[in-house]
Order: sequence, then C-alpha cells, then structure tokens
Amino acid sequence: MSILIRKTLSPLVLLCCCTLCLFVAQAPAEDGEQHIVNAACDLQYASQKIAKSYFYKELDIRYESAVRHMQDGLADFDRNIPILQQGIKSKEEESIMKFLLSSYEQLKEILPKPYSNENGSMIIDASESIFEAADFLAKEHLPKDSGTEEQILSVIQRQLRLLERINKYYIAHHAGIESSNNVIQLKQSVNEFEAGQQKITEHENHPGSLQKNVDSINKLWPIAKDFYLGIQSRAQPVIVLAATDKLIDELTALEKHHKQQGTPKN
Repeated sequence: MSILIRKTLSPLVLLCCCTLCLFVAQAPAEDGEQHIVNAACDLQYASQKIAKSYFYKELDIRYESAVRHMQDGLADFDRNIPILQQGIKSKEEESIMKFLLSSYEQLKEILPKPYSNENGSMIIDASESIFEAADFLAKEHLPKDSGTEEQILSVIQRQLRLLERINKYYIAHHAGIESSNNVIQLKQSVNEFEAGQQKITEHENHPGSLQKNVDSINKLWPIAKDFYLGIQSRAQPVIVLAATDKLIDELTALEKHHKQQGTPKN
C-alpha cells in the first residue's frame, strides 16, 4: 500500500515542483518587463530634462542648476540604455533602439556647442526622437494587466515627463525658436497634462498630506498654464522654471506614495 502511495504521489510532487519552478521562472521575467518599461520612461524624462536644461544654461538662467540637470540626465541615459538593449526581443525593437542611440549621439554632440537657432532646433529634434522611440519601447514591454496603483502611477510619471516637455518648448521659444509646430506641440502637451491631472484628482480622495499635494497642483497649474500658453507675449522664464519645479516636487511626492502602495507586502 505504501509503495502504491509513493508511486502515486511521485508524479504529483514532480508536477507541483515543475509548476512552482515555472512560476518562479516567470516572476522575474514579469519584473524584468516592468524594469524595461521603467528604463524607457526614465529616458523619456531625461531627454526632455536635458534639452530644457540646454536652453536655460545657454540663456544663463540658473546656470549651475541647468548644468547639474544636464549631467543628471546624461547619467540616466548611461544607466538605462543597457537595460533597454538587454530587453530587445524583435527586429523592430532593434531598429528603434538603433534610432534612439543615433539620436542620443546627436544630442550629446550638440550639447557642448554654443546656442544658435540651428543648434537649438537640433536639440529639440533629437530629444523628440528619443522621446518617441522610448515611448515605443515602453509600450512593447508594458504588462497586459496592471492594477489600479500601477495605472495611477503611470499617469503621475507621464505628468512629470510632460512638464519637462512643456518647459522645453516654452524656453526654446523664449530663446528665439519661434516655430509654429513647437507651439502646437506645447499646446498638445498642456492638454494632455490637464487630462492626466483630472485622472489624478478623481483618484485621490485621501485626507492629510497626500491630498495637500493634489490641491497644490490644482491651485498652481492654472497659473503655470497661463505662462506656458502666453509664450508669444512677454515671457518670465525664471518664474516659469520655479513654477515647474514646484509642480514636479508635488508630483514626485505622489509618485513616491504610489510606488510604496504598489510594492507587495511580505
């Protein structure tokens, strides 16, 4: 009887072990996919931060801060590019990655050069190419089923990228690149930010410090928006930069909270 039980249990134990091993093997793969998504989103953010900072540096507006932000952005590229390269899983992704790297090399080549409308336009083009390429790679690796915390975290992180993009177009116009296409892109980004902020406001209904962050964004955003959309009148780049930094601080606080909420508890 005991022999029969052992013979019966052995396949079941083997099946359970295989199932467990399969689950354990899949878990890091899923984490790896999210890791790739995060790396791509970090490059989107860094591309806009670097481009924005180039204009502020060349206009000698908060020069030291602009230089530091550029250096931080370049460090983000060095850290995240290998992650994206390791995650390539198709010929199409490989081609997009090559395009991203080419655009990054172009960006680095121009950064040391003094400002001119031509150089500034090339900075914008390179940063937009990186932004779109990284967006493609992020979507290719995005988990199919994400929970509420992951969804709202994604919205918050996109808001951060949009703010840098908006400020980039604003300061580029102030520097003398008065392109109608840039104005269109800026207005589109402003509209996207407003749609995202509505989602955040509807999601957030917590008392205390977290709600204060949301209220602060809702109070400050209309003021910043007027500055952004008033680019064709007298500009106040120092005020705009300060307002943008304040919005980024509030969003970063929300991002930190939702990252913690999305972390599995042991």
